[in-house]
Amino acid sequence: MALATDVIIIGAGIAGLSAARTLTARGLRVLLLEGRERAGGRAHTNARGYDTGASWIHGHLAGPGGSNPVYALAVQHGISLAPSNCENAALYGSAGRLSDRAYAAVEAVWRRVKGRLGGATAKLGGGASLAAAMAAAAAPLQLNAADSAALAFCVATEVEHEFAADAGWLDARGFDEGEELKGRDFLLPGGYGQVVAALLRDCAGAQVRLGARVAGVSYGGGGVCSVRLAEGGEALRARAVVITVPLGVLKASLPGAARPPGAAALDFEPPLPPPHAHAIHALGFGLLDKYIVEFPQGAPVPRDVDFLGFFEEGAPLDWPEALNWARATRGGKNALVFFSAGSAAARLAGAPEAEVRARLTAQLRAMLPALPEPSHFERTAWGADPFALGSYSFAAAGCAGGGEDRKALAAPVAGRLFFAGEHTSVEYPSTVQGAMLSGMRAAEEVVRALSGGS
Repeated sequence: MALATDVIIIGAGIAGLSAARTLTARGLRVLLLEGRERAGGRAHTNARGYDTGASWIHGHLAGPGGSNPVYALAVQHGISLAPSNCENAALYGSAGRLSDRAYAAVEAVWRRVKGRLGGATAKLGGGASLAAAMAAAAAPLQLNAADSAALAFCVATEVEHEFAADAGWLDARGFDEGEELKGRDFLLPGGYGQVVAALLRDCAGAQVRLGARVAGVSYGGGGVCSVRLAEGGEALRARAVVITVPLGVLKASLPGAARPPGAAALDFEPPLPPPHAHAIHALGFGLLDKYIVEFPQGAPVPRDVDFLGFFEEGAPLDWPEALNWARATRGGKNALVFFSAGSAAARLAGAPEAEVRARLTAQLRAMLPALPEPSHFERTAWGADPFALGSYSFAAAGCAGGGEDRKALAAPVAGRLFFAGEHTSVEYPSTVQGAMLSGMRAAEEVVRALSGGS
């Protein structure tokens, strides 16, 4: 009996949508299954216009591995962009804004330690964590308490927020993996949902089913794959399946893995091959949550800097950095978006919202005493999202260098099962462009595999 579908894609995030766009353009019949009641995955603009997940287009010009497809898509669809400069920042303490000289002194500590990091890493050998390498690099410098606090602030904002992981979780040799595209960074004042909508328009030929949670995938049946839905046990058949769920969901899908309540884990039959299972286990999956603090129009949120840092010796580093959304939107949204990463984010996720709001408001009063009471507060909770179970991947301590684990995870299985997502990107892991390019790559692999198939 002829199949009604050539390819089933599991997950309608950026990678899944990108794969669907490529496959439909090549004339294949595509069914896109998404467990949520919306498309976009971790690229989501909420009802108030804030991006709860992905925020930036990183580098818009051609570079190693090609140009940024997200920027090209935004230009093609007329999406408004706002330049973002991480170097345009101000540092605050309990007495308000620090001088440029004081800020430079903080950064100088970071540069001193970074300059010794390569040698310290080499001495420690493979498998060491970045935290261990940092400690070894800093030891000969005999930093005082103030300098140690400055180093912790820089590690949090320069490293841990970028990789959504504690320095103790990151691999000392491979944590700064991947490549960077040249050019400027941009924010999307109208939200990343515009990119999602554009991709949906571009793959209009695909059938999209929202609220279709997948429970299992069978890929060993004589060249035909079967996908079982959680509700009702409906079985859908296709010639190939593209798996684009986040790494956190894949981790929960491993045999014997602990599955958080409600996790959208997948049962594979037969189980995934050992190289894939090893890569899923070895790669890390981090957590980065946002804390959106909005003020009434006219409130004196700074307009001269893109980022605000908070540094205070002896103070916890729960929210050391905020994006100035008021500047990015030219005052359209009078808000600051604070970030918390790794273990700090996990700890705060379990705290009551009233307590979190009170603590963050107290920090804001120290930084900017002229600000009034926030008019709106919200926080994300990606670790509790059953379709994500975290934010994005990182090179965990002991992970194979050179992207070998990512290469292993990206490899097709039995010529019928394919993988996409930022966690499979060697060149641009943990980024939207990495997810988008991975979807395009997986789609081309499907086309090649099916070109002579039944």
